[in-house]
Parts: sequence; C-alpha cells; structure tokens
Amino acid sequence: HHWQHAYLDWVQRTPSLKAFYERYQRERDGLFDDSIWHQELNQRLPSVGFLKRTSIQLLLTQSLQRSTIHLYGSPKEGKSTMVKYTLDGANKSYSVFPIGPNSLQMDPTVLTRWLTNKSEATESEHILIIDNVHHLGRGIYSGQSCKQVFTVANEIPNPVIYISHRQCPFHIPAEKTIVLNPWTVEEAAMWPTSIRPISENAGYAPCIFDFNAGWSGFTDDMETVFQQTPLVELCLSGLITAPLTLLELATNIQVFTPHVEQILGQMGNWVFKNQSSSGHHKDIMYDLHPAMRLLLQNKKGVDNV
Repeated sequence: HHWQHAYLDWVQRTPSLKAFYERYQRERDGLFDDSIWHQELNQRLPSVGFLKRTSIQLLLTQSLQRSTIHLYGSPKEGKSTMVKYTLDGANKSYSVFPIGPNSLQMDPTVLTRWLTNKSEATESEHILIIDNVHHLGRGIYSGQSCKQVFTVANEIPNPVIYISHRQCPFHIPAEKTIVLNPWTVEEAAMWPTSIRPISENAGYAPCIFDFNAGWSGFTDDMETVFQQTPLVELCLSGLITAPLTLLELATNIQVFTPHVEQILGQMGNWVFKNQSSSGHHKDIMYDLHPAMRLLLQNKKGVDNV
C-alpha cells in the first residue's frame, strides 16, 4: 500500500498494475469471485456420470437446518465435489470461499469480512461454504487467531459449511460433523462392474481425471510400499476375501497381533473398520477400500498365471 501511494500516478497509468491493486483491495475487503472454484470442480466430474453417496448426501441436506457443519475426510476423496453436486441437485443457493495455500484467503480477517458481507447481502437460507479451512491462519498469517471467524459464523443466520482434511491443525466448533469415509463395498457394488467406480469417481482422485494414468500411478505407488514393507501387502492381501477381526487376520497370516494392528493403523486410507454396538475390541471388523481390493485381486490374478 505504501508503494502504491508513492507511485500512484504510475499505477494509474499501467493497466496491469491498476487491475492488480483493484482486485487485491476487493479481496482484502472480503469480495471474492468463486467462479473458478466451480469451473475446476466441473472439470473433475467424469463425462459419463458419477456414483452418488446417498447416505452422506442425505445427511448433509438434513444438516443444513443447523447453523454450522464440518465435513472432513482424506485428501482427494471428493469432499468439495460431493458438496457441490449435492447442493446443485437440491437447488440450493450458496457462495464459496476457497482457501488456497499461500493465498490472501488464508488471512482470518479477510474470511471474517467475507462472512459478514455475504450474510448482509443474501437471504438467511443462502449457504456459505469455506473450502480447505485447514489452510486458514497458516503461512505468513501463522499465529493469527481464527476465533473471530468461528464467532461470526455462529452469529450470522446463514448455514456455514466447513470443508477440511482430517488433519486440521485446529478445532472447528460446528453443530454437526460429517466424516467422508472411503468408499464402502456396498457403495461400489452399485456399479455393474468393479472397475467403474474406480475409473469414474472413487476414492483415488487421479483416476477421476485420467483412469489409465491414475491407476498406473496408484499401482506403482503401492508396489513401492509393498517392497519397502512386505508386511503391508501381507496384511492387505489377508482381507481380500472378507472382512476380519484383528485376531482373525493375524492368525490367518501368522503374524504377531500388535505388528498387524500397527500396520493397519498406518493404512487409514485403504483399510477401514466397522464396530458393532457392543464396542468390544473383538467386534471390530477390518475391511478393504474397494480400490485396494481391486488392485490386490488383479495382482493376485497375474501372480497365479
């Protein structure tokens, strides 16, 4: 700003600098255009359709009656995409504040202004989405408090949806929390073939853009993991046929139980567990992510040739 005032005439006579400062000032005031966010997500959608996650979509729309919602999941699981096509399908009006790394949007003060401006300019039913909220207050804005953002979000009448990774560096005080887990076998089974959910819109994002390149990269990555830690492949292969308890899996592959539990704990994106209502450890069932099951089945078929 000091530089701009010192060379104001030069800035006014240089169209590119003038446009830059005008855009910068608008964004400092919390005025953002979210059209790029919509364009990027539209490009990610496959041309022939996608698999709906009915239970999570229903939970999201029902939760809009609350003032604040926190949706989180692993990277590239389709969090933003699911929110967009759910709200579009329900004909909901909404605005988006996407927070990118190393951007002005990381400033909590700017986000507070955006929430206030949008709330004043829209109806109370208009939904406000804060995407990638885990970037807030990072980088050059590290150390700045995010409390005012959450205070304003709770005070305004508009529903607010926070979208973040699982590893968010701060607590998000939301009335409703929704976890976007990896695709379940039941969800994947809605497609007529096992390959379609992986190539169309499953949990491994590169496959959405280009299935052949994405699947090849996924396979190479996992082969590297298997070479470095053979126990990973052994544990995962033991779950190909059916979900198992920790003790059943350890017994089947003849490995000491704590070692198996440690490995499964490191594979959060590819192994998920279902717990019965009794809550006992023996009732926890471990299962494979559909993409991992497909990879291991294909690999097993090649090895047996």
